[in-house]
Amino acid sequence: MSRGVGLAGVFEVYLMPRLSVRGQIGTAWLDLEPLQGLVGSVHPIFVIGNVVYNWEASTAVRPYVTAGGGFYRYAIERVVSSRSTVDVDDDHSGVHFGGGLEYFFTRRATMTLELLYHKVGDLGSPLAFTNTDGTFWSFNVGAKQYF
Repeated sequence: MSRGVGLAGVFEVYLMPRLSVRGQIGTAWLDLEPLQGLVGSVHPIFVIGNVVYNWEASTAVRPYVTAGGGFYRYAIERVVSSRSTVDVDDDHSGVHFGGGLEYFFTRRATMTLELLYHKVGDLGSPLAFTNTDGTFWSFNVGAKQYF
């Protein structure tokens, strides 16, 4: 799969000052690499849960690590010819881990940068191509509001 664009929403609850749990739902739009004549796209949709632990590096910056698991659904479209496509869905469970930085620009509002590695199984499908690894990296930029 090639690079693409993604969109996600997160809900987070703090259990202790440095420990939180969060749920995330997201999607991405990725193209298949044109290897061996493959043309098409892959759209993963994921619903994941994770545990987050953060440190207070300064009053404004908090690095954190995160890990968890969830459900991944892949909508795969393969272009067979100029007038024909084949669509298939493939569901998997998976795990993910990563880390990031949270920058407080006010007492209750932050900007976040995060890198996650999503380990998902092979996308075996009847699209006449060999299994493609569903594993992917995501680099996320976001904003957070504390209530």
